[in-house]
Amino acid sequence: MSNRNYELDCLRGIAILILVLTHFLRVYFPSKIPTSPAFPTAVVDLFGIISGYLISTITVKKIDQLKAEKFKLILFIKAYFVRRFFRIYPVAIVVFIFVLICSVVSTNTKYFSTPANTLEAGMHLLTYTFNYYFMEAYHSVALAPCWFLTFEVQFYILFPFFIFFTKNSRQRIIILLGLLFFSTFIARPLTMYYFPVSGLFFTQTRCDSVIYGCLIYYLTTQPWFEAMKISSTGNAMLRSSVMIFLIMVLTSIMSMSFSISTAFAIGNILACIIVIPVIFNRNVLVFPLFLQQGLTAVGIRVYSWYLIHYPIFLLTKECWDYFNYSSEIFLRAYSIFVLLLAVLATEILYRLVEKPSIEKGRVVSAQIVSDTPVGYVDILIDQDLLSKKSKDFA
Repeated sequence: MSNRNYELDCLRGIAILILVLTHFLRVYFPSKIPTSPAFPTAVVDLFGIISGYLISTITVKKIDQLKAEKFKLILFIKAYFVRRFFRIYPVAIVVFIFVLICSVVSTNTKYFSTPANTLEAGMHLLTYTFNYYFMEAYHSVALAPCWFLTFEVQFYILFPFFIFFTKNSRQRIIILLGLLFFSTFIARPLTMYYFPVSGLFFTQTRCDSVIYGCLIYYLTTQPWFEAMKISSTGNAMLRSSVMIFLIMVLTSIMSMSFSISTAFAIGNILACIIVIPVIFNRNVLVFPLFLQQGLTAVGIRVYSWYLIHYPIFLLTKECWDYFNYSSEIFLRAYSIFVLLLAVLATEILYRLVEKPSIEKGRVVSAQIVSDTPVGYVDILIDQDLLSKKSKDFA
C-alpha cells in the first residue's frame, strides 16, 4: 500500500489551477480580474507551508541523529543538496532556455523582453536573488513564477544549517517564533512602505509561509497534538466544501480591504488552517473519482505546471496579436486551444525532464552514501521511506 498523501497532491492541484487560471485571465482577459500584482499570491503560501513542513520532516530528525557522527552528517547533507539540485534545476533550466529562445525570436518585447534582459534575469536566478530583481528590472512576466522558486531555494540552503547550529526543538521554536514576529510586525510593514510593489516578493516579506510549515512540523511531534486530530469519518462532502470555501477566501484575500501586511498575515494563518488537516490525510478533500484523480495528477505535476504555463500563455498571446484576429468567438475557441497546449507542455516537461531528474537525484544521492559503513544503510533506507512518503511534494 502506498504511503503517499494524495490529499496533499489534491490540494496542490487546486492551488496551481487557481494560479494558472488567474495568469491566463491576466494575459488574455485582464479586465476580468483585479489588477493588483498581489492577487492571488496568497495561494502560493500554501506551497511554502507544505515545503516547510515536508523539508522539516525529512531533515530535522536525521540531522539531530547524526550530529555526533560528522562524516555521516556531511554525507547526509550532501545527499540532501544533490536531491534538491536534481529536483529543481533541470526543469528550471529547460524552461529558462525556452524563454530565452522566445526572447530571441519574439518580435514584441512586451511579452518576452530582450535576450540581454532575459540573460540578466538568468544570472539572478543562479544567484538566488531573482525575487529582489524581477519586478524592477525584468521587463516580462515569462519567468515571474521563478520568484517563489528563488525564495524556496534560499530556504532549502539555509534550513539544514539552521538545524545543525541549534541545540534542540525548544530553541528552534523560539527562534522561529521570533523570526515570525519580526517578519510580521517589523520587516514586512517597513518593506511594503519603501517598496510597495516589488516588496511583495522579497524574502523578508514572504518567509512566513515556510516558518509556519516548520512550526507545524514541531506541532505534530507533540503527543498532545496527536489526540486533537480530527476524525476521518463523517460527511466528507461537507468537509470538502468547507475546505474549498477557505481556499477561495485565501485566493481573494489580497483583493479585500486589508492592508498588504495584514492580508499576508491573515492569509498565512488561513493557509495553515487549510494545510494542517490535509497533512494528516483526514478525508477533508474528497471529490468524485474522476475529479479526484484529475486533481491528484495535476498536483503531482505542480512544479512543471508552475514554471511552464506563463511562457506558453505569452507565446500564444503574441501569436494572437501578430495575426490580429478580432473575433470574440474565435478568441474563446483559441483560449481552449491555449489551455490544452499548456497541459501538453506540462506533461512533456514532467515526463521528459522532471520525473527522470527526480529519479536521477535519488540514484546519485544513493551513490554518495554507497561506501559508508553498514550502520548508515538504515539511515539511508529511512530517508528513502520518508522521500517516498512525500515523493515529488517538495
